[in-house]
Amino acid sequence: MRIGIQTWGSEGDIRPFQALAAGLAAAGHEVTLAAHDLLDRTAEPTGPYRLRLFGRTLDPETRRAVGRELSRTSDTVKQLRAVYEGFFAPIAHECLASARSLVEENELVVAHVLAHPLIFAAEAAGRTRATVVLAPVLPSRHLTPGGFPEWGEGVNALVWRVADFVLSRRLAPQMNQMRSQLGLPPVRSVMRQVWGSAPLTLVAMSPTLFEAPPDWPGSVRVCGVLGKPAASAALSPELERFLAAGSPPIYLTFGSMSWAEHEPQRIAELLLEAVRRAGCRAIVQARWSDLEPVAASPEVLCVERAPHESVFPRCAAVVHHGGAGTTQSATAAGCPSIVVAHATDQLEWGERLARRGLAQRPLRRQSVTAASLAAAFTALLADPAVARAAQECGRRLREEDGVARAVELLERHALGKALPEGLTRATDTGLQG
Repeated sequence: MRIGIQTWGSEGDIRPFQALAAGLAAAGHEVTLAAHDLLDRTAEPTGPYRLRLFGRTLDPETRRAVGRELSRTSDTVKQLRAVYEGFFAPIAHECLASARSLVEENELVVAHVLAHPLIFAAEAAGRTRATVVLAPVLPSRHLTPGGFPEWGEGVNALVWRVADFVLSRRLAPQMNQMRSQLGLPPVRSVMRQVWGSAPLTLVAMSPTLFEAPPDWPGSVRVCGVLGKPAASAALSPELERFLAAGSPPIYLTFGSMSWAEHEPQRIAELLLEAVRRAGCRAIVQARWSDLEPVAASPEVLCVERAPHESVFPRCAAVVHHGGAGTTQSATAAGCPSIVVAHATDQLEWGERLARRGLAQRPLRRQSVTAASLAAAFTALLADPAVARAAQECGRRLREEDGVARAVELLERHALGKALPEGLTRATDTGLQG
């Protein structure tokens, strides 16, 4: 079967689809992955599939403008608007062109839920399609939106409706322009008519950490993380020496969010000051070549990149932004987390980890200080129950195979077969409630 996949964004938006493409190719399918990479540095193909890599490094002013918007507000709608207008708008034409090619060339297409060009192009052509979500962005009465207190199902439903209304008012006009080009009618709801419209939606989250709420339709399936833990890669001699020289350190990384930071120097200095206050050993990952020299100490190692699958299992904890990829990588390694959320979906991940005893309560990027971060370090390292819970959860997560599950579901969907466990294909009625 010929299968086309489209994604756009940063590393965390592309690597899961590389893993899916590799899994589908290993199952005997002819796979093309169109990856619109905003960092222009994604790894080469990890399997026998065709990679159409559209690298684009955005200009520094655009990055700073989006970074300012992300850092000064916790409003999900404003953050999504900034990402769509600042990051997607410059590549919209390119994404639509590659989406049309994928639809013409393939029998089944699979889109990142934010890759609406492929969702729309497939709808216009009547092509069999599926979407993949990397975080719980589909409405449910049983899901508390990130950043909101747990006030019950009625409030949850109301918050989701309000969020969808506000989000759709800002984003639907641009989406409807693209739909008009394709001869499609306009949509009024982004969450239900775009994100929740596919006949099959794969939720690429670990079932160990997330269970599908009962009011999601049978077309929405939690398949697991897209990407088995990679084989351990060799660490640099400097990193090996540091790890061997003392107790397990804390690893600090904001992943791709550090690329969007508009004040990277201040953030780097904040992280180092927090480590100094806590008096712990630490590895701090940042783009140090872009920064002015900072004062470290023998107990701190500064790196630009390191293979997480090799270094995380040797650390006492991981401090990160709460992105889906880093969250699940740290958990699979059996590491407790401290989440400093930059966006609302990341806050939701942090709260989920805390509820399961795998992390301290998440901090917010907009208000974090060196003192609050140092206090979180100290509290986490003093609580052995969190470390034990993280080890047990990591063991269960490592036994999962999200790629194999996703391949099975996609094959059944393409052939029109019933989904496993008695669930059937849903029609394009969108999400309910």
